Amino acid sequence: MPNTSEFLAGRRKLYSPPFRLYLVISLVFFVIAAWVAGQGILLNDGQTMEANAAGQERFFSDQVPRLMFVLLPVFALILKTAFRQRPYFHHLIHALHLHSAAYVVLAFMLPLELAGRGGQIRCNFHCLYDGRRGSV
Repeated sequence: MPNTSEFLAGRRKLYSPPFRLYLVISLVFFVIAAWVAGQGILLNDGQTMEANAAGQERFFSDQVPRLMFVLLPVFALILKTAFRQRPYFHHLIHALHLHSAAYVVLAFMLPLELAGRGGQIRCNFHCLYDGRRGSV
């Protein structure tokens, strides 16, 4: 991952442009997220693969990327209001790098979650709090 401060200091030849980096990483992430959602990993109890998995896959491939693309500048604006000493452009570059890093981490975590669900132990999020184990 490129260093935001190095990029803002003018050493840009060493790094890929932040917007291109964000677009490539987000494209890969949302393809993986849509695939994982299509496998039924995000289904709650009572939802079926036939009825709900395709809808979640469409949601993660169509709506969520647009939503995140629109909310990224909003996040930079929130950073601008919290840290007024820097220009908005610096916050936008930071937001691009932060979202790119989050997408890389999540792109590795989602397939691992899918593999864990297909393994021996299946533990829902609720079992972490009340001590129950999921179904085998």
